[in-house]
Amino acid sequence: MNRNRLILGLVIAILVAGLLSGFVYREFKRVSAVVAASPMVTTKIVVAARALPLGTRLDPSMLRTISWPASATPMTMLSRRNSLAMCQRLAPRARRRVTAPD
Repeated sequence: MNRNRLILGLVIAILVAGLLSGFVYREFKRVSAVVAASPMVTTKIVVAARALPLGTRLDPSMLRTISWPASATPMTMLSRRNSLAMCQRLAPRARRRVTAPD
C-alpha cells in the first residue's frame, strides 16, 4: 500500500475520532445538566438499621427510615416504623420456625 494513503487514512481516522469524542462529551454534559436541574421525587421507606441474621424478630429499634426514589419503591415496603406492629399482627403464624436451607 502507498505510504501517503496510509498516512492520509490515519489522519482522517484521528479527525473523525476527535469529532465524535467532542460530540459525545457535549451530549454527556447536556444530559448531566438536565438531570442535575430536575429534582428527584422521593418517599420515605423503612429499612434495617444494621445487618440482621435471617429469622430475626424485628422490633422498631432495629429499623430506620431513608429517602428512596418514588419511581422505584418496592411493592412490599413499609413507610412508617409503626407499620411493623400492624404487619406482625396481621401476618399468618407459622407452626414452626422458618429458617433458610442449609
